[in-house]
Amino acid sequence: MTTTLALALLATRALASASSSPYTITVGSTGPWADPDDTPAQSFIDSDGTYFFQSSHAEYGPTDERVWQFWSGRDMEQYTFSRDVSEYVDPANPLDTNKDVTWRCNNSPTGKIASYAPYVEPPPGREKHGYPFLEYTQKNYCDLMGVWVDPDTGYWYGLVQSDGASKGWAQSGCPLFAILPDSARPFGPRLADARADNEFTGRPFGDSLHFDRIDYAVSKDGGRTWDIRDGVITSPFPTVRDDNVTFPESTYKWGAGDQRLVVDIASGYFYVNYCSRVIDKGDLRWWVAHYSHYARAPISGKMAPGTWQKWYNGSWSEPGVGGLESTIFPVKSDKDAGYPPPEKEYDPKTPGFAAEQVAKGLTPPTSPLQWMDVSWNAYLGLWVGQPTNPKRRSGKPGPAPQEFYGTDDLTSQKWRLLGDTGDEYLTQSAYRWQLDAVSKTSQTYLGKRFRAYCAFGCSGGRDGEWVDVAIEAAKRPAGPVEQGKVYKIKAGGFALGQGRKAVVASKDAQTGWEFRPTGDGAYNIVNAGTGDALGLVADSPAQRAWGAQLVVRKPDSSVNQQWFVIPNRSHEDNKATGTLRLVNRYSGLVLALSEAFGAETTPHRSWADASGSPVGGGRTPAQQEVVLEEVGVGAGDGEPGQQVVFHA
Repeated sequence: MTTTLALALLATRALASASSSPYTITVGSTGPWADPDDTPAQSFIDSDGTYFFQSSHAEYGPTDERVWQFWSGRDMEQYTFSRDVSEYVDPANPLDTNKDVTWRCNNSPTGKIASYAPYVEPPPGREKHGYPFLEYTQKNYCDLMGVWVDPDTGYWYGLVQSDGASKGWAQSGCPLFAILPDSARPFGPRLADARADNEFTGRPFGDSLHFDRIDYAVSKDGGRTWDIRDGVITSPFPTVRDDNVTFPESTYKWGAGDQRLVVDIASGYFYVNYCSRVIDKGDLRWWVAHYSHYARAPISGKMAPGTWQKWYNGSWSEPGVGGLESTIFPVKSDKDAGYPPPEKEYDPKTPGFAAEQVAKGLTPPTSPLQWMDVSWNAYLGLWVGQPTNPKRRSGKPGPAPQEFYGTDDLTSQKWRLLGDTGDEYLTQSAYRWQLDAVSKTSQTYLGKRFRAYCAFGCSGGRDGEWVDVAIEAAKRPAGPVEQGKVYKIKAGGFALGQGRKAVVASKDAQTGWEFRPTGDGAYNIVNAGTGDALGLVADSPAQRAWGAQLVVRKPDSSVNQQWFVIPNRSHEDNKATGTLRLVNRYSGLVLALSEAFGAETTPHRSWADASGSPVGGGRTPAQQEVVLEEVGVGAGDGEPGQQVVFHA
């Protein structure tokens, strides 16, 4: 069914977690989210302009659901379930389908190295439904979490976490990470979980859990069928059942999973926030300490193994497969490292259960940055993240204010607490994501006001909702362009020029453009002579298609006339290059100028297309790398129709 959500109006009360914070968190109205799942809903736009979001869940029982689901439509407010993609059955293999990924997971690279869990009876007085983690009927459970569309071919690439979950249990009235009553804790206090990832080799040490790792997958038919190709981010330790040589004491390391994908077009990198855990061995025990880590890979590598590097001891120095990893913690100043020294990280040879090790300072405690989704807030000039609920992290029951952290540099992984929502908004959810409140499609680039979504454990006990949020800074950084100045927009040896209605790429265009701020981090790009605004034909899905041509018309309130200005950064050292990318707020595509295609909007690329595919069309990054040449107020003045320029 189509879901239509009302626009939220910001409340007047501003809240911050600490009076010393230079940021103020303002919360507004909440609205319903009708399709919560066992992963965050993650947005992307296909090559034809169709908006999708995707989620997954994988339950443990022999006939339970294990699905990869897709929705499509105008935006995250108006959409329908995409049966064409979600229920497609591979004619070459009827066992392989998004509506039942059991065969796919068990026959994936992770599934082939996994082993089946020994059967364990539930503790006395508890049903399997109450302990879903006790019934690992498959050797691997895998969820798709994060999709990117390749601008060379239009193929879909995704990160797959091998894990398992019980969506049904979560929806039956037992919230995620609900704390069990004392009477239901025959093996000591622990959290009961109902979530999903790439989970394999259940109960490897007689405990209640499993190993995890992150694979990557490719779909060449718009998400209908998938090829899970290989592991890309894996544990520093072996993941073999009963490996008491690697894990000789009372704990083991869970692996790598629960990823949150970030596509940073400024630097040309994928960044992934992922999680690991320390688990007590034996006696159907549970996890104790939850750790946050980061890995990155050049987008040009298209998620392949060998392209990923983990953040370790202050640098991107360890391979994604099997490499060491630092646990990320918030900082209070630039002098703070943001991670423990290597000798203070988890060591499987340390005696004692996890809680004992944490209490003695022998292994890190749970990171406050666990399960943090991240978006670029153009208004603040910061990457902003919202992690999981702090009370749940500490093992205490009940909701708590939602925290927000920020950094201006993903390469340093120094996250500072910006503030929280205070008592105005309390939650205990794990699955969260941010959405631009204007486009309602972008989870990567946000304006000042955005929606913070929640699935399960939401405020007031709701299963799904969004809340309007705005973050204000006491002092904002200077914007990427200066107001009141007129610029020539140049890229790839061409300049952006205007005719009567058309916008073209020309080698000799003298047209001047002014960047007028919308007040929330975006800009209208206005012709200095005619007053016409740069944009797309309309706010319609067809105008989100790759290669959509630019037009000019009188300024209006259309989202397609709004642009985010993204300063480019060096791929090597992350320093500013002096060039920009102009991202259309409606389509998420980047302005590009070339002789072959004129003035168009295309997906980001930091490499030249050499695929030979007509989709990529041989396009290059230089066509998107904008240089603004100041031409002064009044440059390019003239009446409409007097600035006609032609293709070179």
